[in-house]
Order: sequence, then C-alpha cells, then structure tokens
Amino acid sequence: LYYSGIRTPNRREVVVLSHILADAVNCGYDNLHDESVIAVNDAPVLDFESFVATLDSAEGTVVLTLSKGGLLVLDAQQAHTVNPSILKRYNIGLDRSSDLPSR
Repeated sequence: LYYSGIRTPNRREVVVLSHILADAVNCGYDNLHDESVIAVNDAPVLDFESFVATLDSAEGTVVLTLSKGGLLVLDAQQAHTVNPSILKRYNIGLDRSSDLPSR
C-alpha cells in the first residue's frame, strides 16, 4: 500500500495501527502493531476522518479488523471513558489532529 498508493472509492487513505498504548481496557492486544485497519464493525475504512467519526459515535462492542487477520475488540463506552487518562499517562496532548472534529 505504501509504494503503490492505489486509491479506490472504498479506500482513499490507509489507517495504520502503529502500536497500542497499554491500559486495562485493551489488555492482551500489545502484540498488535504496524497493521492497517481494514474495517470497523465490518464497515470498510474509507479514510482517517471517517475512521475517527465511526469510533467517536460507536456504542457497545467495536471490532477493528486488521490487515494481518487480527481483530481488536473493545467496549466503546469503556474506551471513551479511559481515553483522557491514557492520553495523560503517555503525555499526549490530543488524540487526533486539530483538523478533525473532537468528540
């Protein structure tokens, strides 16, 4: 994907999971890294903006399908709740770039 740069109507950008910021909410997923996110709850990932919007509006269980066949399964409410403490723990100012709407 990096070298070909091929865009399709179903994939304008590649969303990459570079690594997991460890927390109880995502325990057991520390082996997942450097993969592209193919789908969220079986819906293809179009670009980063739509990926963020989908996660922001998610309720219940969220399933991320990854490029190497892995699945990342999270409780959306728990993830939203602990997000500020994860950002603080890892000294991260924002969870997204300023050009994306915040939750």
